[in-house]
Amino acid sequence: PLEGWLNLDAKDGHWALPLNVPDGMADEIRASHILEHFPHNAVGVVVKEWARALKPGGRLKIAVPDFDYIVKAYSNGRRHDKMLELYLFGGQVDANDYHKAFFNEEKLRGILTDAGLADVKRWEADAQDCSAYDVSLNLEGRKPQALPKEHDFLKDAKGVIHVGANTGQERDVYAAHNLPVVWIEALPEVFLKLGENIAGYHHQTH
Repeated sequence: PLEGWLNLDAKDGHWALPLNVPDGMADEIRASHILEHFPHNAVGVVVKEWARALKPGGRLKIAVPDFDYIVKAYSNGRRHDKMLELYLFGGQVDANDYHKAFFNEEKLRGILTDAGLADVKRWEADAQDCSAYDVSLNLEGRKPQALPKEHDFLKDAKGVIHVGANTGQERDVYAAHNLPVVWIEALPEVFLKLGENIAGYHHQTH
């Protein structure tokens, strides 16, 4: 267990789905090598449930085995490494210790974005647990701040072309509505800053 956190473990009868946490209650949720234990067709629902419990501005940090790392290791001479089998399928010491889904960075980014999270980026392991392993893919996303009423018109939009983009100040507004965005900015130095600001926003490009 991590000190200072409310630790949930199925072994203790505390389940990660559904979370017994009210909407918008958590400042941060950290799920280290949990998501791969859910069926592959349910992982989107799981992440949306975790995002539901976050406060606006709260962060969801997920760590999972990186399938691309496993494939590369297997292809580069580690064909008989038993650890690769454990990374793929779990330790299988009990009914909860089976892996049912795999992830690479592109897939996990998409799941976080589809759950309404923004500013998706990698995070460094902050504890001596599975998130510190070389095989671990660690991504986090932030729940956008609640939007004022004047942005209600976006709820029926299918996408946005934002001309005169500046540095992308409205990126959270669009992310909160899960909208694909094409930003158009003519000034080269502003264009570069825009690219930095939207780098973690999966459906936004320039």
